[in-house]
Formats: sequence, structure tokens, C-alpha cells
Amino acid sequence: MTLNERIVVSGRLAEWDKAVHAADRSKMIEILTQLDLESQAESLVNQILANPEFYGYDDIK
Repeated sequence: MTLNERIVVSGRLAEWDKAVHAADRSKMIEILTQLDLESQAESLVNQILANPEFYGYDDIK
């Protein structure tokens, strides 16, 4: 299952999007940890925030 699929299935998409748009690293890591992605959480967050356009967040500068 992809990261996006896990977030959608968990019902946390709105919360995730809000955290990404706010560049709230701690909230993003918290959500990923709760989705059993603790070992990858920091790396994933760094990748997403370094290049948000690649991950579909075109409105983040």
C-alpha cells in the first residue's frame, strides 16, 4: 500500500494535508508513526517538504 493510500484509508487525509501545508514536521511524523511508518517517518517528511511539488503539493512554495 502506498503512503497516500495508507493516509486515505486511515481517514487522516485532511489532517495530513493541513500538516504538509503548514510544514508541520512533528505532526507529519506523528501521523506516519501512527500508520506504522515510524522507521521511515523522518526521511519521508524530509523528502516531501524538500520537493512538495513532486508529491502533488503544487501550491506550497
